[in-house]
Amino acid sequence: MPHTTTNLLVHLIFSTKQRCALIKPDFEKDLHAYLGGIIRQIGGTALCINGTRDHVHLLVRVPAYGPGGTTPELSVHLLNRAGQAMNELKAEVSPRTGEQQIDLPLAALPPGEYVLEIKTSDATELVGFRVTG
Repeated sequence: MPHTTTNLLVHLIFSTKQRCALIKPDFEKDLHAYLGGIIRQIGGTALCINGTRDHVHLLVRVPAYGPGGTTPELSVHLLNRAGQAMNELKAEVSPRTGEQQIDLPLAALPPGEYVLEIKTSDATELVGFRVTG
C-alpha cells in the first residue's frame, strides 16, 4: 500500500542588529520560550532553541499543509525521459492518515527512465526514477 511521510525541518537563525551582544542571560530563557510559543501558534514544533548573546538558532518541524490546515490540491503527471506527459495520476487523500497518496502503476511501465511531475498552486517538484526489467 503506498504511503507518504513528510518531516519538514527548518533551521532558522535570528540575529541581533549588527550582531551586537544584546541577548542577556537573565532573559535568554524567556526569549526562547517566547519564540517557541510563536512556533506553536503557527502549528509547528520547536525541536531545539539555543544561541549566544548575538543570535538564536531554532530547529523547527513545520506542517506540510496549505493555508488554514487544508491539504493542497495536487496535479501529478507521469512523464517520459523526454519530459512528455504520458499519464495523469490521481492523488487521493487517505482516510486513515489524511495524507495524499498516488498509485503508481510500475508493473505496467516498460523498463526505462521516468519523471513524476507533482504540482501545487505555487510549487513544482520533479522526481526521477528508473524501472528495470
